[in-house]
Amino acid sequence: MADLPEPLLAYLTERENQRATAVEDFLNKLTPRERGIFHDAAVMGYVQGLMRDRSEGVPKDSQTMALVADACFAHPDLYPVVNAIARIKTAPEPVWQIETLQRGTWRTWLGPRNDATEARSEYDQCVDSNGHRWAYRLVRTDTTRVVEAQHVPQTDDEPEEAP
Repeated sequence: MADLPEPLLAYLTERENQRATAVEDFLNKLTPRERGIFHDAAVMGYVQGLMRDRSEGVPKDSQTMALVADACFAHPDLYPVVNAIARIKTAPEPVWQIETLQRGTWRTWLGPRNDATEARSEYDQCVDSNGHRWAYRLVRTDTTRVVEAQHVPQTDDEPEEAP
């Protein structure tokens, strides 16, 4: 790279730093579970790539996924997240609950609901009747927690905390 003009070297260095920052930002956004899955799959995918004979060509995505999963199962100590997921007999059913802000912490307001439509209807009812005073959110839980809807009253003051 010594033969390249200085402005081009500066540009390449800047782009390398931008890519490193983008990767770091992405990895920091992952939950611990997502990070573990990403780690196991990326490392095993890399290992499988190194082990392949280049003359074989590139397998289809589904074949690659099967190869990586099989290799992860062969080394459970090195790929614990993939192996932990494999031990789960069935995926958990999603459960929805409505939460409200109490003393600075989101707490369950209406307990678990197994039906998404029912949960959304109850969430909308809470917002319609008390949304001008209280903050609410609808959370889906299965293997992770996902906030599917959130309402915070638009006022100059902080939202009033639910009783």
